[in-house]
Amino acid sequence: MKKLILILAVTALSFRTFAQPQVEELDSTGIRLTLQEALLIGLENNFELQLSRNGQRLLTNEVALGNAGFLPRVNLNGGLNGSVNNTEQAFHDSERDANTIYGARSHRYNANVGVEWRLFDGLQMFAAYDQLQALEQQGSYNLQAAINAKLAEIGNIFLALALEEHKLGVIKEKQALSALRLEISENKYTIGKASRPEFLAAQVDFNADRSEVVRQIAVINNLRTELNRLMGIPDLQSVYTVAFEFTYLEDLSVDQMLESGLNMSPELMAAHSQETIAYLERKKVLAERYPTLDANLSYGYNRNASQAGVMAYTQTMGFDGGLTLRWNIYGAGDVKRKIQRAKIEQESAAIALQDQQQLLESNILRNFQDYSSYVVLVEVEKGNVEVARENTEYMFERYKIGKSSFVELREAQRSQAEAAIRYLEAAYLVNQSQMELKRLTGEIGALVQE
Repeated sequence: MKKLILILAVTALSFRTFAQPQVEELDSTGIRLTLQEALLIGLENNFELQLSRNGQRLLTNEVALGNAGFLPRVNLNGGLNGSVNNTEQAFHDSERDANTIYGARSHRYNANVGVEWRLFDGLQMFAAYDQLQALEQQGSYNLQAAINAKLAEIGNIFLALALEEHKLGVIKEKQALSALRLEISENKYTIGKASRPEFLAAQVDFNADRSEVVRQIAVINNLRTELNRLMGIPDLQSVYTVAFEFTYLEDLSVDQMLESGLNMSPELMAAHSQETIAYLERKKVLAERYPTLDANLSYGYNRNASQAGVMAYTQTMGFDGGLTLRWNIYGAGDVKRKIQRAKIEQESAAIALQDQQQLLESNILRNFQDYSSYVVLVEVEKGNVEVARENTEYMFERYKIGKSSFVELREAQRSQAEAAIRYLEAAYLVNQSQMELKRLTGEIGALVQE
């Protein structure tokens, strides 16, 4: 894959007669952060991604045979009840005298263990388990989509930070020329070869460039703070500069990207999963037309004891079991309505899949067209930078010998800075388009492994 290195170092934009100011002055620690490092840190620490991973863990936790209804339910129950009563007893047998018992106590004990198991439910449990697996799979696709989106967001902020740092280099070059022009005009004014307005104009332009440097540093600091937040760095004021070389790939194929997108896009895969989930939901509803068969078996122990009873106590222990068949013969059309709704939802999922596929193809085509335009723009602006630089050098030499005015020199200086910034912005747009194309095709994760 052929790469054309776009000239971003300020050396390519600087004047041959002046030393280049270093962007690294922003960073007293000397730390240089690469794109791969930023993506790796964000992948590990970003809080939104941590929440997304927890959501996926919840879906995985739901995938269980018992949650789908395959396994039996086993319950253990026990109880103890007692009472104290004053009891008066009268008998039909006249030979027996009435009996009065004060404070008669009675106790009831019971304990049992029971098993309930649904043996048949119209195969609903099979559809339910498949649906749980499909939901987990969809969750993994959604997680990957969230990761890709966050990597792209981190990457775009990183690219913006790189752009602004290089812009600062251009601005500092302009300031350096303004400083030299101020020195020359001051010397000329001192010996009477330049007017005071010319000297004052040089001071104004130099101060304007200093102000622009201050504003640009503020932009850089704000972008760095946002990048720190996206990377999940505890200290949002962490200071560093970014190390990045803007490049573009000449052999990108739109057909290849469309194929990759259709095969690897997690958003499209999630839409496929939704279609499967809707189909399985319909199977679950169709199963309600069939009867259900439940089995139950329990072993119990019961004991009743009373001081006022005819018997001192009664006690039973043993097994109890049976089968229960249920069949909803008529439910006011509820099952029919559920089936119709499930059918409509399945059709909607199929339509949503087609829409997602078309949206993906459209986004890839649009971004590829933008990318192709930006590549042409880079080449155009690259030539403009060379022309503007040559013109500024020429005007500066004429200014030193008094053959051009300070207005002409300032205009040439401004034109070169604007051409350099347009070139940098075009290079940034190329790389931003590449980043978005990688996200759309599901290949952005490769940036972490480069």
